[in-house]
Amino acid sequence: MEEIMHTLREHEKEVNNLQGELTRLNLAAATPTGHDFRPNSVSASREGERRLDRTEHQLALHEIQLSEQDLQIQMLEATSYDGTYIWKIDHYSRRFQEAASGKTPSIYSPPFYVGRFGYKVCARLYPNGDGMGKGTHMAMFFVIMRGEYDALLPWPFMQKVNFRLIDQDRIRDAYDAFRPEPHSSSFKRPTSDMNVASGCPTFISQAGLREGGYILNDTMFVKITVDMAGLQGQTF
Repeated sequence: MEEIMHTLREHEKEVNNLQGELTRLNLAAATPTGHDFRPNSVSASREGERRLDRTEHQLALHEIQLSEQDLQIQMLEATSYDGTYIWKIDHYSRRFQEAASGKTPSIYSPPFYVGRFGYKVCARLYPNGDGMGKGTHMAMFFVIMRGEYDALLPWPFMQKVNFRLIDQDRIRDAYDAFRPEPHSSSFKRPTSDMNVASGCPTFISQAGLREGGYILNDTMFVKITVDMAGLQGQTF
């Protein structure tokens, strides 16, 4: 985080310098120079235009880099490292329609971590279900992602995973959990960006989803909790 903040400050300083240079070049271009059409004057004018173009291009690049750094900081600030993540899913009706039509069958949560230097994971939700629950249930799955510290972690992944769909009326949450199957490729050390998702294909029925207070203002909340028991001393 400190390294990103330092880089961000350097980019901001560079942008400020470029903005000052751009202002100076714009002022120079707008200053009347009379009707001097000598070759040297034309050449100087063209050189000024090229410098102006270069400065504008550099400024645009630095502004893009600033935006990327800012987004990275926001993601780091929102990341959880204790194996628990509350996933806010907005615009649910649109996401369900896109899933039902086959346009976007599933959505992924942002990544989170099981330990500060532990497993990198995320959740995958099928609004219109998947497999045996397609069209009748909402499915909830868990995904092991390739992480920076996989070489130091025990494999296969063996921690219990809990899913909780929060009832916003505070009456009754929907809950399910599973333990990883050690021989499944879903829980081996990842060799690509992420493993095949595994979890609960019949997490909650569509009827149950509509009846409860799970969706309010077109928004739902899912809490994913990974049991960290037994990991103390094994993750760094």
